[in-house]
Amino acid sequence: MSRIDALIAELCPEGVEFKELGECAAYSGTRIDASELDETNFVGVDNLLQNAAGKVDANYLPNTARLTAYEVGDILLGNIRPYLKKIWLAND
Repeated sequence: MSRIDALIAELCPEGVEFKELGECAAYSGTRIDASELDETNFVGVDNLLQNAAGKVDANYLPNTARLTAYEVGDILLGNIRPYLKKIWLAND
């Protein structure tokens, strides 16, 4: 039995309702101008820390004019080398 199976058996003995991922999560469609970003609010995969340990300030600014915006409460995922588990729950 996998860890997830064990958690479901323990916490949800009646089972878990299936939902398509798109029903409970979505990509941000909001764009922001790079000129509005600085080292503290630009988040690139390089400044997301491994194993969901948060983020550090950026060492560089983006070289693209417009980027995807995020809001407090959004979950940012590093999509390069997913085994590094670069995940951050935006808190600012």
